[in-house]
Amino acid sequence: SPLEHRRRHVDALLGEFVHELRHHAHAREVSDDALALAAAPTEHEEVLHERRHAFETREFGHRLDAADAVVVAAHVHEQVDGREVFTLEGLEGPNGELHPIQQAFMVTGALQSGYSAGALMMVTKALLAAGITTARDAGGEFDFLVALRDAFNKRQANGPRLLLAGLVDAGGAAAFGHVTAETPEEGRQVVARYHAAGFQQIKLYTFLAPDVVAAIADEAHRRGMSVTGHVPNALTTTQAIAAGMDQINHLRFVVGMMRPSATEGPAVEPASEGAREAIALLKARRTVVDPTIGWSGEMAGYASAVDVTAFEPAIVRAPFALQERYRGNATTTMTAAQMEGRLTDLLNSLRVLHNAGVPIVPGTDTGLVGHGLHRELELYVRAGMTPLEAIRSATIVSARSMGLEQESGSIEVGKRADLILVEGNPLASISNIRKVSRVVVNGRMFRSADLWKSVGFRP
Repeated sequence: SPLEHRRRHVDALLGEFVHELRHHAHAREVSDDALALAAAPTEHEEVLHERRHAFETREFGHRLDAADAVVVAAHVHEQVDGREVFTLEGLEGPNGELHPIQQAFMVTGALQSGYSAGALMMVTKALLAAGITTARDAGGEFDFLVALRDAFNKRQANGPRLLLAGLVDAGGAAAFGHVTAETPEEGRQVVARYHAAGFQQIKLYTFLAPDVVAAIADEAHRRGMSVTGHVPNALTTTQAIAAGMDQINHLRFVVGMMRPSATEGPAVEPASEGAREAIALLKARRTVVDPTIGWSGEMAGYASAVDVTAFEPAIVRAPFALQERYRGNATTTMTAAQMEGRLTDLLNSLRVLHNAGVPIVPGTDTGLVGHGLHRELELYVRAGMTPLEAIRSATIVSARSMGLEQESGSIEVGKRADLILVEGNPLASISNIRKVSRVVVNGRMFRSADLWKSVGFRP
């Protein structure tokens, strides 16, 4: 029967996994009883209760051990309270199938920077509720971000692990933020300050001069940091990459280098000379692209004839003030057809990059907190990624982009205990990624519904 076939397939996968764990240098011995629980028939309600209880009462450590992994593996494609529950995973099997366990989201993109301190605390809880266990901030206030990151790391507050990209701009009063660098020496000093505070990256912004960009990138690389951000006005994207940018925030900067003109123009043509040269450079330099399509293609400005729920259904569960903020982004200067055409161009450009093998990581900019990542992944699938490829962009690909693949991005013995439970099969519909039930971050388990309620969202 199909059920028996599925059970045999799961048994084989679990057997291979446990065999690998038993030969791992620091894995604990996995008992036959534990393996029997993981492979037990799913139609017996008491076994389901035992499985759920085993997961929900598990005291995970900061790092996964073999026993942790088997408890998580017990939740592959089972029925809990009459609903199918899947755990996700970031490693493909020999035939491309999904293994029965998975690392929770590793997300790149800004936290909702620009909010007050109290609101930013709300944002981080909402990220956690959405299944985001690691988030990169790219532009928040220095002192507050450092304090918040440290509080999360010490378990003094609840939130995802924060990775920080220190913002730097120039231009005096026109600068974005209060950290500026007008000369190469000032640029090196800015990098030193961010490095001393434990930042992983430097984020470049609009008004930096070319020689300052080069100095910042050189100093950042010397200190083991990477460089991300906007392409400054004084450089082309090609020049910025040559100067040392490792990652590009927002697809528009990459689209510009693939078109015949760096400004507005025809849609990207994969076979064009400009597109071929741009892709060759991106691949040669291993440049990571953070498209933020959900923001730039939809939420940042959408046709007033299109209701926001058409592309972000979770808006109705947000606090009233937050709903109004995003509903205020509607504009009468754009038709629904123009909005769809803009989004189609962005999706086509993303498809070209993905098919060429350029690393893509899902950022959200200031999309609806938490759900912005879900929408980004939905759009990646619309652009041609498989659901598994979209999920991997938010897990192992993002981990590699931050140099963290040895501790995050997949479930393996010795990696961080960051896990999510999702109700519904995200490989059948990527939108099921929105249905997060449980979140484990650094060994601490939370109910997603409780986290949403704590910050004013309806679960």
